[in-house]
Amino acid sequence: MSEVQNAASNAHLFDQCAVFHTLSDEARIELLKRSSRRHFTSGQVIFRYRTPGQSMMVLLSGEVRISLPEPNGRVIILADLQRGAILGEMSVLDGEERSADATALTACELLALERSDVLAFLERHPGVCLDILHMVCARLRDANERTLDLGFLDVPSRLAKMLLARAKKRGNAAPGGATLRISDSQSDLAAMIGASREKVNRSLKQMQQQGIVATRDGRIEILNPGALQSVAGLT
Repeated sequence: MSEVQNAASNAHLFDQCAVFHTLSDEARIELLKRSSRRHFTSGQVIFRYRTPGQSMMVLLSGEVRISLPEPNGRVIILADLQRGAILGEMSVLDGEERSADATALTACELLALERSDVLAFLERHPGVCLDILHMVCARLRDANERTLDLGFLDVPSRLAKMLLARAKKRGNAAPGGATLRISDSQSDLAAMIGASREKVNRSLKQMQQQGIVATRDGRIEILNPGALQSVAGLT
């Protein structure tokens, strides 16, 4: 199979990508011809903070965690990316070092695009620039909101807000939609909200005593979403 035929047969790979899914088949083929597939095992580092970044990647399958290491050894979890997400776009756009760590949470397959190819493609397809700009702005807004939460919300409120967000993102609901479940560990939740594991544990115990959440089989179950929204300050 020729390079063009191979690219054409894989044009569907961009179907789940928010930035590239509206491209014509011709534009997709053009992009795929310049890309390479990369595979990572669970726990494998994809790139590290402050290392040179010359590629942008589209997540074809699996899940990738974006995190930021702190000088004291702790880690701040910024996002968990799923199929269709783009990572590494900041370094490609500004030519600077990586702004965070990226680690495979599961076995992952990614489509890598080198910076020179991406920039040349964007010059020929300026409409994609707006889509990337919208994505970057959405991530900046999320970062701003989390910064405000750190400054103005206490740990129980931040935890409640994160539990609701994680449940909504993953769509983890029991039959009938009565109980939302979150499988994140207490350590991970602490890293997501900028708190210690001990404070997260105390907040969860308080919520359990109030009948808002329960812990079963290593998962956190939201029993009373309305009460959890109240704790989060969303009502």
